[in-house]
Amino acid sequence: MGKIPRFLYHLTNKGNYQSILKDGVMKALPDDFFGNGVFMTELPNLFKRWSTKANWFGANLKEKLLEQAAKGSNEIVILKIPTSKLNKTKLKIRSQDKCFDWLRSDAEKCKSAEEFRSLFPEYKHIFEGDKALLAKLYKQRKESLEYIYPSDILISNVKKIGEVDVTALRATSEYDPSKPMRSIFTKLLEGTPEAKGAMLLKS
Repeated sequence: MGKIPRFLYHLTNKGNYQSILKDGVMKALPDDFFGNGVFMTELPNLFKRWSTKANWFGANLKEKLLEQAAKGSNEIVILKIPTSKLNKTKLKIRSQDKCFDWLRSDAEKCKSAEEFRSLFPEYKHIFEGDKALLAKLYKQRKESLEYIYPSDILISNVKKIGEVDVTALRATSEYDPSKPMRSIFTKLLEGTPEAKGAMLLKS
């Protein structure tokens, strides 16, 4: 079934990162439908598979991820988590493509998560996830994967590898308005081995 990636990545804003440092943990925060979790990505999958199409109100999946991570802030931080420090049997995955397909269609017919669960059992994957060891099967289908860990993660097992002030970046020659995601991630990962992966971004 394939191996779990050696590293996963979490995007947040600078204020939230300061709170993580203060608390000593990355908290498993509530998701409207999944439950508590630390939500992470695998960079090659993020760069190649998270859609460049307008999936949700004119934005694509990568844009929505950055928007959610920033939460109104201009300063984005990226954290690196070795999966060797996690209980891999608890690690889950779900397809962001399927999440957005659901949000655009069937979810609008329901008044609550409970109602949705009862009416559309085929979307169980969104609420409960799959075992992370099944990631290879999802990748073969070219799915955009989100990794979810249902417990807090100690800050001692987390490394900050980059940050970017998006507003400041947009005022420089390093920012290419025709390739905003590539510009932001290239700066965010500057000086890291992961930086070359940003060249996979086509927009």
